[in-house]
Amino acid sequence: MFIWCNQTHSSIFIFSILHRAFFEVYFQLKVVLNLFLLLYIIFIDKYQRYYKLLKMTEVDDTLKRIQSHKGVVGTIVINGEGVPIRSTLDNTMTVHYAAVITEIIEKTRNGVRDLDPTNELTILRIRTKKHEIMIAPDSEFMMIVIQEPVE
Repeated sequence: MFIWCNQTHSSIFIFSILHRAFFEVYFQLKVVLNLFLLLYIIFIDKYQRYYKLLKMTEVDDTLKRIQSHKGVVGTIVINGEGVPIRSTLDNTMTVHYAAVITEIIEKTRNGVRDLDPTNELTILRIRTKKHEIMIAPDSEFMMIVIQEPVE
């Protein structure tokens, strides 16, 4: 019985050593995995920032190309909340157009949905005596181009 107890105590002792070793390895792996996760998050964040910079240069190039067309008075890019992000107009006109166009787009979207719930507004063109306003709404941004009316 005494020998058996010694074997039991030694097996318990070995088990506790293995148990401690397992948890030490487990916590070290957990730390390493957290470091890899952190590096991955940092990499993704830097990639997304770089990608956004690339996209913004594409947006600027596109705005310049649109602005260069004959008869274009100005272009405005608005975010999903109606705040102007880019514009070729002066600040007063930009804010005024952004506020009015955002309301018009919301009412038009609701009207299109009321008529057909499966349909969605893609482009709205408004023609007045002085200007022609083309609006391309999206979920995140809205593009507005103001031009002189073509006869």
